[in-house]
Amino acid sequence: MSAQLQIGEIHQVRVERVLSIGLHVALENGQRGLIRARELRWEDIDQPAWKERYAVNATYPAKLIGWEGERPLLSLRFAQRDPWEMAAARYRLGKIHSGVVSGFDGPFAFIDLEPGIVGRLHRSYLPEWAQQPIEEFLWLGDLVRVLVEDVSLSRREITLTMQGAERFRWPTLIKDKNSDNSQQESTPQQPITSFSFFEPPTPRSILVVEDDPAQNDALCGWLRS
Repeated sequence: MSAQLQIGEIHQVRVERVLSIGLHVALENGQRGLIRARELRWEDIDQPAWKERYAVNATYPAKLIGWEGERPLLSLRFAQRDPWEMAAARYRLGKIHSGVVSGFDGPFAFIDLEPGIVGRLHRSYLPEWAQQPIEEFLWLGDLVRVLVEDVSLSRREITLTMQGAERFRWPTLIKDKNSDNSQQESTPQQPITSFSFFEPPTPRSILVVEDDPAQNDALCGWLRS
């Protein structure tokens, strides 16, 4: 059977079982294959809850990448466009992007920029006025604005920062061409737009149960802010 299949071919596969190591799938010719967790769709790799994203009998295009004995090994991500192919052009240093906070690991927060592209934000790159731990300054699911600090295509890593964003609030300071001297304008102009690190959130309702009126008011005020 293996002679009928060629490495590099794209096949339609159907999920038969969701395993701890990946997906057990059936090819159109009836042969059974394996998609390891590292070969899932780009947006699902390294996601703790990836099993919830795949259902039995769901079908996907998958690329044949090798063999384990007579069992074909397949990849969902290689059947997709690799998001890192355009990462160098899309994620230039100093460019601002929006992303969703998807997790924490010690001093790092992970920001999903697009399916398959996750950036890392270190505690030291929070705004200078942010004094609380990173997991208190950011919450899971927050939609935030971040700047690209560094990009490593070889390691597929993007380092993000929330510092230096004031230039997005104030217009660029320019020299007065009509002036006899070359002094640069030193006073910021009226802001062209307000800048917030947090995107306008989707309205959410939170029930606060607190029988102490002062504590209730304080907690509700903190949540609203």
